[in-house]
Amino acid sequence: DPASLGHALSVLSGGDSALLFECAAVISTEGCAPQIVHADTVPSEAGAVLHTAFVALQDISAHQGPTRFLPHTHNCLRLHGELEREHERGTPESDLLEGAPSVVALLRSGDCTLYDSRTLHCGGPHVAPPDRTSLPEEPVERVLFYVSFKHALATEAELANTDVHGAGSILPAVAAMRMCLGSVRSREV
Repeated sequence: DPASLGHALSVLSGGDSALLFECAAVISTEGCAPQIVHADTVPSEAGAVLHTAFVALQDISAHQGPTRFLPHTHNCLRLHGELEREHERGTPESDLLEGAPSVVALLRSGDCTLYDSRTLHCGGPHVAPPDRTSLPEEPVERVLFYVSFKHALATEAELANTDVHGAGSILPAVAAMRMCLGSVRSREV
């Protein structure tokens, strides 16, 4: 199905031989501070090395710290460099990013985002809902399941990431299975 996530990952990742590189969940609870703006892999003008899909396991409201993406930053070396210098100096990134175009992923349960790992993004602050009585059944935690597939032609050097977030969030036993996208897609429902 050309409309499926598996098809999109295959096209973007160089085919069904792309390897599963990450398989985990991002969880934030009320009171969590926002993430720093970051990319999951080192920026380059070469090509994508990973594509990641975040899948919402429940509806995500604005107060739950949804992910903010800065489109078209996957190969903007100047912006990545300026942001890295801001982080090294410990200065707020807000000045640098003020007014930058962004997309906030307010997802419904089952929705997903798909992005190039070089794209700048961050999770927002997870604060109390504006009116807890009107949302009695909303979960306190925000949970995003995610998978990343390594581009079929990507090298280990391209996957290096000095960021504190680190790339490759996957259980060693699962990584050892060396699952390729094609084997995952053969199980699509």
